Amino acid sequence: MVPPDGEPSAEFVARQETYKGFGDALAMAFEMVMTPLLFGLGGYALDRWLGTSPVFTLILSVLGIIGMSAKMWYGYEARMQAHDAAAPWAKSSGPAVTRHPSITPQKRDRP
Repeated sequence: MVPPDGEPSAEFVARQETYKGFGDALAMAFEMVMTPLLFGLGGYALDRWLGTSPVFTLILSVLGIIGMSAKMWYGYEARMQAHDAAAPWAKSSGPAVTRHPSITPQKRDRP
């Protein structure tokens, strides 16, 4: 719970992040199942309307599966790039390169 002073505790923040992760995973699982299913049902309706064999059912189902696979792949890549950019080992834009002292030139003392 949030204390009266308005600052959430570390336990509250951790629990909130856990619940957000569960919610994201449930939404992703629902989307993975429902998208190809709806595409397949649309193909089935199209096949019934046109009087064709299950051509459109198969084509739209496979298209839904391929589309969801691509969405998951590119979403994962984007999340990993954002995670790596925030990590301590990420490349910075400044001259924060650490070199061994024997490689860097020494400053000369001027009299």
